[in-house]
Amino acid sequence: MAFAREVQAAGATPILVTPLTRRSYTNTTGYPLITEDLNQNRFTTIQAARATGSRFIDLNAASTAYCDEVGPAACYVYNLYDNSGDVSLLNGPSDRTHLNLWGSIVFGRMVSDLMAFKYDDIKDVTMSNQTMSDAIWNGVAV
Repeated sequence: MAFAREVQAAGATPILVTPLTRRSYTNTTGYPLITEDLNQNRFTTIQAARATGSRFIDLNAASTAYCDEVGPAACYVYNLYDNSGDVSLLNGPSDRTHLNLWGSIVFGRMVSDLMAFKYDDIKDVTMSNQTMSDAIWNGVAV
């Protein structure tokens, strides 16, 4: 909350962003789904935004839904150390928290879209990529 208040005191508008999901999956349902291990961070971010009157976007919910839809093989190509997309690397040295360049582009697009969807004044200054946005929001791996 202190950061949001400092930004406000400087005359700017803070936009708090919940964490990007980790691209780790569990297969307890017979279909691989994201392990939602950042829920507390998500809720804390939203609470901080509300407590300070700040704007926020829920990247965690959106990225979890997208990763659940496209599955592990498609998501592992976004990992920092594993560009192969090989699902057999599920328990390998792959970094499922940080992104490589392509992952940064895909999830950067998601962040831009989330801000533009929620805040009209941001939509006016955000460059769109309709092809990528359509794929992301329709659960198609890019």
